[in-house]
Amino acid sequence: MEYDFLVGIGGVSMSGLAELLRQAGHKVGGSDVSSTGHSTAHITPDITRLIITSAVSPDSPGWVEVEAAKKLHIPVKRRAEVIGELMRDKIGIAIAGTHGKTSTTTIFGRLLEKLGADPTVMVGGSVPGWDGGLRLGQSGYFVLEACEYERQLLDFPAKHALITSLEPDHFDTYATEAELMETFRQWLATFQKDSHLVVCSDEPRLADVLGRFPGQVHWYGSRGERDELRWTAVDIHPESMTFSLRDEQGQTHRVETALTGSHQAANLTGSLLLLKHLGFPLSQTLSMVGNLQLAKRRLEYLGERSGAKVYDDYGHHPTEITATVAALKARYPERQLVLVYEPHQISRTVHLLDQFAAALSLPDETLLLPVYKVPGRDADFPTSTDLQQQLIRKMTNCSLPLQNYDDCIENIQNRLSSKIVVLTMGATAVHKVAETLVGGKQEAQRD
Repeated sequence: MEYDFLVGIGGVSMSGLAELLRQAGHKVGGSDVSSTGHSTAHITPDITRLIITSAVSPDSPGWVEVEAAKKLHIPVKRRAEVIGELMRDKIGIAIAGTHGKTSTTTIFGRLLEKLGADPTVMVGGSVPGWDGGLRLGQSGYFVLEACEYERQLLDFPAKHALITSLEPDHFDTYATEAELMETFRQWLATFQKDSHLVVCSDEPRLADVLGRFPGQVHWYGSRGERDELRWTAVDIHPESMTFSLRDEQGQTHRVETALTGSHQAANLTGSLLLLKHLGFPLSQTLSMVGNLQLAKRRLEYLGERSGAKVYDDYGHHPTEITATVAALKARYPERQLVLVYEPHQISRTVHLLDQFAAALSLPDETLLLPVYKVPGRDADFPTSTDLQQQLIRKMTNCSLPLQNYDDCIENIQNRLSSKIVVLTMGATAVHKVAETLVGGKQEAQRD
């Protein structure tokens, strides 16, 4: 029996992979910094292979286990490689793009689930009702959130795909936008003639990466002339959202869903179009979109404090901030929006500094924390606080630098009222601020 050892097995993606490997008949073990800790003693000669994520680097605690495995000549594999092996004999469906991957993968997976297709779904977030980021199904469908970081896309042998967007990001992988686009071109060249690719026409860069794709391309969007499905007239209500969906025949469908924001209207439209080309017509799928629930930390409502509504979101790119702020402002037009934001990664912040400043200026008020430095991926300069000060100077709604989560809570908790919406945001533990405000169990401390 193969024995796989997963470094960081407690994470959302790795815990899902562990379950998939068990289902495949493998013995599975692992370590995690928050439970077992990391130690060379964990690495024994009977391990067949060691599996790591991009978070395991020479600067991380788990690296001692990588070094121990190499001394024992145990192969070290990346998580993406192993997932690619598992999906090779399945009907692989990859959801890719700079933004909206987790939400779109969840939407698409939930709709397949409602349709009785019983898919396996792997998503980069914890989904209510699933086993963290995994839904284990028994059919041939394998739906995967396919990230472009470290060119992981190239490890995924998908049959069909949906690409939501394409913008510069992951600057520690891609030195230029051209490198990012070439990775997508290489990946799309691996598909087959009977593959379906669904792409969003609102993103102009996508047209430039499709040349090597051998299958059929289908477009969706809000204004493109070649769109097979076009979403328009988004109207956001306190508990739901409605929008119009026009199909190729010119017929207009009115859609009502619990999702919020024009970006989620786009994610849902893309999912519906791909389902259509997999044999599930709109007449069947439109009736299932009303109560779709996203992964945690995707504009997640956590509760109230002193009448203030408190939300949390994982967004960490200027485009994501802009979309999420617009959605909340539309839902609560009469309230003041206070954003608590912790920037993630120095390199991303440096490259997109002006875009971040513009997006962070959109709320009525922004409480800005120092930039979170990612171990093993960020340089020492500029420092987190230097970048924080640079952002504040460029922003129009922030003058007070805050140093930690407790500072944020102290700043805001005594002025909460029914006239305010609080949104915590970032690919960090900043959600602890929101959880503390509504009486959650987590303590407000910065990791």
